[in-house]
Amino acid sequence: MPESPPAFVMPLVVAVLAAVLTVSVLLAIGLGAAAVPPGETLRFLWAAVTAGSITAEEVTAYQIIWQVRTPRVLLAVLVGAGLSVVGVAIQAMVRNALADPYVLGVSSGASAGAVLVGVTGTLTALGIYAVSAGAFLGALLVSALVYLASRGAGGLSPLRLVLTGVAMAFGFQAVMSLIVYFVPDGESTSTVLFWSMGGFGAATWGRCPSWRSSPPPPSCCCAASPAAWTCSPWATRPRRAWASTPSGCAAACSC
Repeated sequence: MPESPPAFVMPLVVAVLAAVLTVSVLLAIGLGAAAVPPGETLRFLWAAVTAGSITAEEVTAYQIIWQVRTPRVLLAVLVGAGLSVVGVAIQAMVRNALADPYVLGVSSGASAGAVLVGVTGTLTALGIYAVSAGAFLGALLVSALVYLASRGAGGLSPLRLVLTGVAMAFGFQAVMSLIVYFVPDGESTSTVLFWSMGGFGAATWGRCPSWRSSPPPPSCCCAASPAAWTCSPWATRPRRAWASTPSGCAAACSC
């Protein structure tokens, strides 16, 4: 069993990463076609938070910093944080540091679900969230299929889980390709494909998720937290064995 790292290592790592994230956010907000010095960026952000005053000559730069770039950068940070939780949960569950949603077929299922909703026009009652809902349902379906197909007489095997996930990934990629090929409406398929590529260009303060309007990220983090030590390589064998049970996998895959 690997030795547990010293107690001071984790707080130090978190502090360093938090500092790097803060600097990266400030640079991302200030850099661009209309570059703004870091000092001016901080001043504009402070003025926006505290309802401070700015001069007439600074209105354009202020609008670029606060109304255009800041929502995009903050949304990118939230998305990255959510993806990191998903990646850690999957890696802990399969005991493989190289595992990710692509290996387990989750991403392929999400893409297939998004394409299916986009070309058929289902879930229209959800409006702009229809494609996202289709992607979520597709990812959920693949997760359930991979879990059920990976179970054997000896329980859930990490190796069998990865192999089943790879097979599911290729299968759902084929399904998505067939849908795109046979659907005559090229505009809807191209829209969904561009959506699957991702982007933050349309992010605004009205579209940025908040803790109240977007509960899945914090709720998933809370659900996965109790399983963190259980899935840790420093956990005892009985606690690690619990991660292969349905309840353990549900906690790890809750994201």
